[in-house]
Amino acid sequence: MTSQVAVKARKKPTQNRAQATVDAILGAMAHILIGGESGKTSTNHIAKIAGVSIGSLYQYFPNKESIVLALINSYSEKLLHQITIHIEQSQGRPMKIAIRDYLRAMLLIPAKNPKLHQAFVGEVIRIGHHHIRELEDKLIKIVYELLLEHRDEILPKDLRLAAFILVTTAEGIINMALLKNPEVVATPEFESELVAVILRYLTGSDEIEEDS
Repeated sequence: MTSQVAVKARKKPTQNRAQATVDAILGAMAHILIGGESGKTSTNHIAKIAGVSIGSLYQYFPNKESIVLALINSYSEKLLHQITIHIEQSQGRPMKIAIRDYLRAMLLIPAKNPKLHQAFVGEVIRIGHHHIRELEDKLIKIVYELLLEHRDEILPKDLRLAAFILVTTAEGIINMALLKNPEVVATPEFESELVAVILRYLTGSDEIEEDS
């Protein structure tokens, strides 16, 4: 398994020109991942696609794995931003709608580019699950606060355990779908079934009554 040190970026860009270089490198890596060629590629190939020198690449990234991890971290930040927005918009609304909106936010970014996120799942398996542990911990905290607000409406009594089960169940279903059939995550049918699974666990029913 690749160690955490081996995939740590060397430095962060502090100027617009440097940020453009890093963005080009990340874009090139995303292109390679979508094409399913990450196992055969090299940092020289990534630099060539990005249109930067290999020296510029090594200023920011020590190896290919660190570029992949930077992409995954970028995904994590966007996902947390989307979920935070959806949770804030769901305040004061019925619990089932808030849960649906949380799961909808979980699907929003993977649904935009399922093949890229299929590749992310494969890379996380390869470089180590511990690299997304911080994301999972933040998601569990968000869901725990949501369940705490609606504790009288749900069946589980241990809310921290319920938050853990909700987050990891949704993550597992989404990740397996991305590995087996990535296009399905963008369908309304997949969203509906995912919401139904979670609501049945929390409440025993998957019926949602929209508030007026």
